Amino acid sequence: MLLKTELSLFSMREPELKGLVLQAVEMGFQMGSRMLVHGVQALYSNSPETISRKFGLFEELGFRKEECSLMFVKAPMVFKASEDKLRRSVNFFINTLGFNRSLLVGSPFLLMFSLERRMVPRLRVMELVKSRGVLKRHPSFVTVLLMTEDEFVNQFVSKYAKDLKVAYEKWRLGSS
Repeated sequence: MLLKTELSLFSMREPELKGLVLQAVEMGFQMGSRMLVHGVQALYSNSPETISRKFGLFEELGFRKEECSLMFVKAPMVFKASEDKLRRSVNFFINTLGFNRSLLVGSPFLLMFSLERRMVPRLRVMELVKSRGVLKRHPSFVTVLLMTEDEFVNQFVSKYAKDLKVAYEKWRLGSS
């Protein structure tokens, strides 16, 4: 996997690469873990200042230092996202949806979904479907986010009405 995404890692001198591995282990990654590779990749592709800034951003958004570390170990690639994207995504989950920070600590990969192309359109469709009272049971929004595009369209758009499909496409394309 590293060969595909970070080819230049293989041209590093051995002491530098060992240093990245050691740094990842010091940050909480387990030697032999598959996530160690992702941690090394995230450290390699971000400067120490950038990683520090992202930790600071999460702390500014209300996460404790230990939670930031846990998020980094669970989903190091989240730390490659822009600060603006992270801020907007955290605000969406906390302020718009009313979720607890613990959800994001446990599943930080959720922050990688596109607000404009996935989260907001799906939220609007779910609000529309719920307002019409057609759902027998209400899945959690996280479940809805984790669905593939086809699963979501089949279960909530196509199933309920043509006007929902038009509304969803309009929102998904950002022309709301």
